[in-house]
Amino acid sequence: MEYRFGIEEEFFVVNSTTLETVQYLPERFVKACKNQLGDRVSTELLQSQIELVSPILSSPGSARECIREQRSTALRLAASHGLGLIAAGTHPAANWAGQVATTSPRYQIVSNELQMLTRRNLLCGLHVHVEVPDPSRRVELMTRLQPYLPLFVALSSSSPFWRGHSTGLLSYRPVAYSELPRTGLPPAFQNAQEYDDYVDLLTASDAIPDASYIWWAIRPSSRFPTLELRASDACTSAADSLALTALFRCLVRRLFVDETAGIPMNHLVAPIVAENMWRACRESTGCTIIDMSRRAAIPFTDWLDEIIQWLADDAAALGVDTELKSLTAIPVRGTSAHHQRSAYERARQRGKSSFGATRDVVQWLKGATSGELLFGSAGGVVAGPAARPMEKA
Repeated sequence: MEYRFGIEEEFFVVNSTTLETVQYLPERFVKACKNQLGDRVSTELLQSQIELVSPILSSPGSARECIREQRSTALRLAASHGLGLIAAGTHPAANWAGQVATTSPRYQIVSNELQMLTRRNLLCGLHVHVEVPDPSRRVELMTRLQPYLPLFVALSSSSPFWRGHSTGLLSYRPVAYSELPRTGLPPAFQNAQEYDDYVDLLTASDAIPDASYIWWAIRPSSRFPTLELRASDACTSAADSLALTALFRCLVRRLFVDETAGIPMNHLVAPIVAENMWRACRESTGCTIIDMSRRAAIPFTDWLDEIIQWLADDAAALGVDTELKSLTAIPVRGTSAHHQRSAYERARQRGKSSFGATRDVVQWLKGATSGELLFGSAGGVVAGPAARPMEKA
């Protein structure tokens, strides 16, 4: 099947009792995960994070089973080592100053370049790879897909807190991540040659070792014949990860099949995309999106409905109708960020300090990530069964 894909989910590793991020990732936990999941688990730049990496997937059914197995296995092993996993763009209360980088040749290069920003990179995201039938068109597609990136920021928002304080944003992660070089929206390259010239110049001048040190919100993978989406916060809900994956696959297919589809990028469109990204960071699914064809701002939910209708044929071709349509439920019941804010406000009403209330948020995230809490209607959660380990496929 064309448009095969892969899903990478990043998690914070916390002490089950204190709910604080671990400073040093226990080797016995990593070894246990490797024994069960092999290469599907990897360490990250900071020792307080791990990443679960799917194999190459070709259907929504295989993706569901894979994500369920990976999450439930890692959660079970974490619990057996006195740890917990949290899926969110930021840990609501963690202090970046106490973070420790992972020791490896690659991460040493990154740490040397980023200096203090290494420890400030206390952020987790959802990354989705989609295989492009003609890899030579990935740069063109990367440029044409940029106007749709605010969709992923808004629908995945899970980072409203930073260091025990409310940021006033629902997705703070993209803002914090912009401290790093070669992040945010990529330049509007028109073809692969322009992109190759850019990478060649950076590598020839020893600015970067290779293209994998480019961390834009969307990029051509340097290892696989894929486009990699990096704009999304880590999704607390596995179902949201799968729905956003379906959306990205549909968009890649639509723009690949129809070379005239979408919004042509130019000097005017690029700053409007940046403005829409900011609106998505600030208000998530409650934002308005600047529509250049209407020369007006429209509700995000109206835009989402139009996108889902536009991609109906692609969803049918890829077998992801259910996943794509499920995106309309996210603005209704709220993103992870909305639920985190609700948990915070309830704690504040009980008299807790701002920092103390964020501990309640972390507790909610731990339960929601493990499946002990399921997303209910907007403003609340409903109790659900705990996640159970699954046998490896």
